[in-house]
Amino acid sequence: MTENDIHQPASNFVKAIFSIPENARGLFKSYLPADLVPRFDWDSLRHIPSTFIKPQFAATETDLLFSVRISDREAYVYLLFKHTSTEDPRMALRLLGYIVQIWQRFVLENPQSTKLPAVFPLVVVQGNTPSNSSTNLEDLISFPPGTADLFRQCQPGLLFPLMDLVNPSYEKL
Repeated sequence: MTENDIHQPASNFVKAIFSIPENARGLFKSYLPADLVPRFDWDSLRHIPSTFIKPQFAATETDLLFSVRISDREAYVYLLFKHTSTEDPRMALRLLGYIVQIWQRFVLENPQSTKLPAVFPLVVVQGNTPSNSSTNLEDLISFPPGTADLFRQCQPGLLFPLMDLVNPSYEKL
């Protein structure tokens, strides 16, 4: 047993359980948009060993990346599991950074490709209180008055699903 195993049991549990494609498939089928689920070639789902988490967030976040075929194209599902007692109001910004890292790695591994694969993020938050953070990157942007429509077309967009797991109290268990 390593020191990491002792200090990050939730992270290790998530990785051990959900890095198995059969387990991840069940989670994805339950929480991805219903219109997207039947389009996946579930037999092609595979875990890609990697992490995009920055060291300062490693104690509170776990991530898993999966590739899946959709209509003969590779796409990714990125699972970010955040276990913390504090809210991160900039989660959308951090998530965008992780997606960009996934694309940068794809470009390094596929220099001939002129297209980036689609990445579908799913964020799971486990905390003591329900999450109030926005799941829309646009909510973090302060547009000058009367210019939102002009700026909006030049800003990256990101709207992501969030599965909120609130810790029940010992008494409720």
